[in-house]
Formats: sequence, structure tokens, C-alpha cells
Amino acid sequence: MNFLFIGGSNFVIKNGIAESIPRCYANMGYRIDNVYNLSVGGTTSLFGLENLNMSNKKDIDIVFVEYGINDYPLFSNDSLLWSYAYGELLRSLRCRYPKARVVSILLGRKPKRFWERQSAMHSKMEEISREFGALCINIDKDLKSISSSDKFDSLYKDDNHFNSDAIDYIANSVVAKCLLLCNDASLYETKSNPDFVFDSYTVSGQAKTFENSRMNRKTTVLLKGNSLEIDIKGVPVALSFVSSFDSSSILIESNHGNKIIPTKHKVAGSERFPFLVKQVPLYDVLNMDADLNSYQKIRLTALDSSSSKWDESLFQKVYNYYDDVSVSRKVYISNISALSLTN
Repeated sequence: MNFLFIGGSNFVIKNGIAESIPRCYANMGYRIDNVYNLSVGGTTSLFGLENLNMSNKKDIDIVFVEYGINDYPLFSNDSLLWSYAYGELLRSLRCRYPKARVVSILLGRKPKRFWERQSAMHSKMEEISREFGALCINIDKDLKSISSSDKFDSLYKDDNHFNSDAIDYIANSVVAKCLLLCNDASLYETKSNPDFVFDSYTVSGQAKTFENSRMNRKTTVLLKGNSLEIDIKGVPVALSFVSSFDSSSILIESNHGNKIIPTKHKVAGSERFPFLVKQVPLYDVLNMDADLNSYQKIRLTALDSSSSKWDESLFQKVYNYYDDVSVSRKVYISNISALSLTN
């Protein structure tokens, strides 16, 4: 069997779910040939879709998707963009791997202040999973149904990540439900032709490649104070980049509005994290009246809050990111994602 994992940090951590699930199958006698992992901590299903489109993994038997935690900000800030991204990720997986089982695992956050909205998102995820023929396993609901409040809290080692006992339970529960439902033919029905597409656009310029044991990401370096322009079709919906010690913010100007996005993560450049591969969705740029069929030129400018083009009203707050004038030098751009209509 060949496995593919796409999700956030709960699929990345050592001895975590992405290692436990294959081990469960192996313990039952299955031969595991390959385990591929496209997961990136602190990113949403929109970035999962971009990474899937950039990958060339073949002959996959089961795909595990996990965005029940990380999609919370995107769902809360731009539910329209979120629904397009999550649905297109599942549809793309089903079409690329038509013989594979696609399994969406819903995990949740520990703090109760997130539960109400998170539950609404999980319900939508279950609906979208049914629409695109994916098996949806709501682990968050299961854990809450069998645990007292104190016991539920003890399953976590922090607000978003689980301890080893919970990881073992999650893995065994997921594998058991996959095996029980493996012959459900209704899960294989899905739309084959999308009404829209997500495209990723690269920009030309000075190149810099960041590499470690898990990631290899080529970027275009945009020096602070400099600008460049690219042509895209549709609406720009996300910026992917590498966050480093000297990262600046970036001004994105388009026909659908302007945004300033910080690309400096608070731990980027540390001994543990020399760099981080990230993506930030552009909230509220997409709307029902947006022209998804036209080409436009967008302008990208590297800047910080000391720059003349800085406009605080355009600044999009992003958790754990900030504008650091003291070290701001460059933006390391990977891709601009855009949503457009199919031809």
C-alpha cells in the first residue's frame, strides 16, 4: 500500500498520526511500500491544494487529509474562499487518484471558545466530503462523546496537538473505520469537472532555494522597496512564501483590492526553524461579484511600516506574524494563487 498525507502540524510531528496510521496497517499484516507526506504546519487546505498541484506522487491507495484545526481561521474570515478551497482539494484528490480512498480526518482544538464555530466548520466539511466522495471521520466529535471535560483536556499536550495516548486512539479509530467502510460504493461518486480552477503563478527574478530534510522550496527574492508585476487570470486568493529572519511585508495591488501581508513569522530564523514554508490566504478579496474570467496585472512591493507606501488599513493581521522594521530586508515569494473560471 502507498499512503499520502496532506494536512497541518498534527501530520508532521514526530511519532504523530502520520506515523501511527501506517504502523496500525502494518500490525494487521498489510505491506506498506511508501508513505508520502505533503503536510506543512500552520497552513490551510488552500496550501494543501497548491502543494498537491506541485507534486508528482503516483499510485496512491489511501489519502489522509487533516484540516479540521488549521482551516478554522480561513473558515472564520472568508467562508466563501474556504469552501472553494476545501472542496477543490477533495475533488482534485479523487480525480488524480480515482482508485484511492480519500479520508478526511476532523480534529479539533482544546479550548472551548473555539468549539461552536469549529463545529459549524466540521459540519460543512462533512457535507463537502459527501459531495466529493470522501470518507469523513469526525474524531473531535468522537473524543468529546466518550470523554469527560477533564479527560478531554488531558488528551492534549497543548491547545492543538495530542499526547501519545490520544494519537494511538486516533490512529486505531481511523484505520478501523476505513476498513469497515472500504466497500461503500457511494463514497466513490464525485464531480469530475470543476466549474473553476486554482492556478499558481511564479514570478521571475533573483532565485533562492530553501532546503531541509523535509522541504525544498524555490523562491524569488524581492528586495525591500522594489516592485514587480505579473499577469494572472481571475482573482488572487493567496500568497505562498518562505519566512526567514530578514523577511519583510508585501503589498499586493490588484483590481480586486489591495492587501499588505506580513511574511515574518515570530520563530523564523531561530536555531530550530531557520526558515518556514508558509502561505497566507487573502481574505475578502473573493466575492460573488468578482470577475473570474478576465486577466489582470497585479503589482507586488516589498515594504515595511517605515515605507512611504505603507497603509495600516491594508494590513491583514496573521497569527504569529508581524512587521519587523529592525531586520526587514526581503520577501521570498513562492507563488501567487488565483481562482478563475474553467475554459
